[in-house]
Amino acid sequence: MRRGELTAIQGRHGGGGEMRLCKRDDCGKRFNVPASSNKRYCSPGCRWACPELRKLLKPTSAKHRLSDVDEVARTANCAICGPTPIRRRKSSSGRSDAQMGWRCRTAERAREWARQYGLDAATVLEMLEGQQRACAICGRHIAERFYIDHCHATGVVRGILCSNCNTALGLLGEDVTRMEAAIAYLNRTRATWSDVQ
Repeated sequence: MRRGELTAIQGRHGGGGEMRLCKRDDCGKRFNVPASSNKRYCSPGCRWACPELRKLLKPTSAKHRLSDVDEVARTANCAICGPTPIRRRKSSSGRSDAQMGWRCRTAERAREWARQYGLDAATVLEMLEGQQRACAICGRHIAERFYIDHCHATGVVRGILCSNCNTALGLLGEDVTRMEAAIAYLNRTRATWSDVQ
């Protein structure tokens, strides 16, 4: 890599990053990514050539048939995923909302999970049930939207979090020292605020 190319990479990714080994078995290339990236393959060709990922992304013959549709709460029971959030199908033909069907959001997100983390929907839903449908940090019930937490350095999936806890980890840079400092700060200031009230 020439000096100009390296500078361009560092400029795009905010000061360099880290070198990773492509996860495709027969590739062996190393590639530079920002430290916060969950990229596991050196190129789209390697990603789509990976047989495990192709199997996860392959459309199944099973249909995500919805029943007990609640249009107000935007939830339904999917024949495959169970209770799930839903959304209206997008229309390219100009049909009205009343004519449009509903889509299983869990099925849509399953393709995203397969592409980003190498997980199928059954594994993710099993993890969620293993946590009693609660956030791994705060323990609050996760009703609809949840986030798969993973280590940005290794790509290893750690658990399922609610939106607030996932955002907090990201804003604190997954830095334990910063988190401990935030806890110490809250403990220090809690005494001050309790004196005022």
